[in-house]
Amino acid sequence: MIAELEKRLTDPEGPFAPERVLRGDRDELLPREACRALYDAGLHLACVPRRYGGTLDDYFRTVQGIRLVARRDLSVAVAHGQIMLGTAPIWVAGTDDQATRVAAEIAAGAVISFGLTEREHGSDVLANDAHAVRADGGWRLSGEKWPINYATHGDLICVFARTESEPGPRAFSLFLVDKRELPHSQIRYLPKTHTFGLRGADISGVEFTEALLPEHALVGRPGDGAAIALKSLQMTRVGCAGLSLGAADHAVRLAVAATGTADHERRLLGRAVAGVLTAEAVAALGARCFHTLPGEMSVVSAVVKSFVPGVADEVVRLAGALLGSDAVRDASSAYAKLERDHRIVEIFDGSTYVNRTVLINHFPMLSRAWRRGTGDESAVRLAARLDAPVPPFDARRLGLLATAGASVVTTVREHPVLSQVAEELHRDLASWRPAMRDVPPEGFELARRYEQLFAAAACVHVHRANGLSDGWLEATMAYLFAPADADAVYLRLADEVLAGAVPGPDSIDPTGWGL
Repeated sequence: MIAELEKRLTDPEGPFAPERVLRGDRDELLPREACRALYDAGLHLACVPRRYGGTLDDYFRTVQGIRLVARRDLSVAVAHGQIMLGTAPIWVAGTDDQATRVAAEIAAGAVISFGLTEREHGSDVLANDAHAVRADGGWRLSGEKWPINYATHGDLICVFARTESEPGPRAFSLFLVDKRELPHSQIRYLPKTHTFGLRGADISGVEFTEALLPEHALVGRPGDGAAIALKSLQMTRVGCAGLSLGAADHAVRLAVAATGTADHERRLLGRAVAGVLTAEAVAALGARCFHTLPGEMSVVSAVVKSFVPGVADEVVRLAGALLGSDAVRDASSAYAKLERDHRIVEIFDGSTYVNRTVLINHFPMLSRAWRRGTGDESAVRLAARLDAPVPPFDARRLGLLATAGASVVTTVREHPVLSQVAEELHRDLASWRPAMRDVPPEGFELARRYEQLFAAAACVHVHRANGLSDGWLEATMAYLFAPADADAVYLRLADEVLAGAVPGPDSIDPTGWGL
């Protein structure tokens, strides 16, 4: 799939040609031809587990496919990535019949979206008003969902709706709605939202009025909606890493073309390259943990979603510094589009604030796991060995809380440097006292430090398991901890890239960042 996809993405006459991408962005057009090309390359099947006829057998390869698209056009990657978000609840909690049906729909080219949020409540989904009541041997669904990717042009939609009047997480359920089967009197589409970035995406909404749904539209059990949604977001948060890695690749490509011989320019480029090396290692290991450590993905996914987009944001800024003010001011430039498009990735499927809150809620479990010295070393080793087959993908094994901690971190206890950093951090986590209301800034700083430690541990594991060079590990540690020799590391990296080399391992990206 990767080779065929890259061939289509780099076709100078195809829909991903740079001038066509910029024209579509200017005209705010849904990139239908580009999305069709991705279906032709088989990328849609990478979101379907192999047991249901898809090609998903290593979640990182799915993330990598999204990355390849995002480095050419982030708008198209977001549009196509909607398949991952829309199908996730089915893999998490759907029946075999539902999963088989959805897999067949995706294989036939259908688009499925996820109706989670509402205009009046934003990310506070437990305050949502859309509701479903039992009626006529099924359900009657009413209410509005907005803003939703592919709300208008999609074929099916998973809808998060209230099924009990009492407050609380058990008041909500999930429904798989085939919009094609509803009469016009029961469904109305809301206008496309004109956005600052992702201008071609179908960001719109949908309103249901007493829409009659069959009993089998219910996904999971009544009252399980919040739990299913949270587990689904673990999948899509890691998927978002593909969007950010692609944006970072694009930024590095622009930066290489703008870098001269001056040391300060080469340092900026080297820092950007080190950031991509670190972020792709975190994403690769995190994605493969779905197969080997599914019970820990509430922590792993939160780290990946907070850390990787943050790195990509910095890489994009570094590219802007190298390109200069003209590229930044020109709203029609490739850089301006990239910078606009990636801004919104940070808030997809939970913002940095939301994901760090997830980590804060895990502080007691993380500190206890470190103190006990527990951790599944063999599972981490398998996830880190990027060319090794992993167990089949099974989203039903995901949990809401990582009660055993995070094995990626607890298994670096013997590392000469990280063990001391980890000991100090976990001592601080153990002394943290949960806040009854607003979390003070100190909690979010502890969460940021945990992300940094997790990223460093991920790089150590990937380095060991794949026999990577010491220079690769030196680059990632320079990015994370800024040692005294960091500038020398950045200059070395810049010189390697400017000479045509890509320091990243082929086992992570055989396409060489698209350079």
